[in-house]
Amino acid sequence: FIQLQCSDELCCKRIQERIVCFGCSEVYNTVTKKPSESQTCDNCNSPLEHRLGDTRENTLKRLDYFRKNIEPLVEQARLLGYKSFLFDTCQPPDACVAAYQLMMNAFSTESAHS
Repeated sequence: FIQLQCSDELCCKRIQERIVCFGCSEVYNTVTKKPSESQTCDNCNSPLEHRLGDTRENTLKRLDYFRKNIEPLVEQARLLGYKSFLFDTCQPPDACVAAYQLMMNAFSTESAHS
């Protein structure tokens, strides 16, 4: 399994920068993936909006839930011998995609030899 690593602050920042098209479900970012025309979807010309739940408070609640309920399961899986990959998502999006592709290639190669 892949475990994503990111600071709480960066999670909050990225979620608050997210805008979505409720017409076609395309996701944009006000900093890293801006639409061609402000607040309008490039695909279907629908207005872009922040999701109601994409607040700092909700993000911190989700992270707290993860730490209390999911992290213990991740640790248990690790103790049972499941392989895990720690993936640093604090990099810029393009670097994350490149690193993810490298990691998946390494995983595929390793799986083929197992």
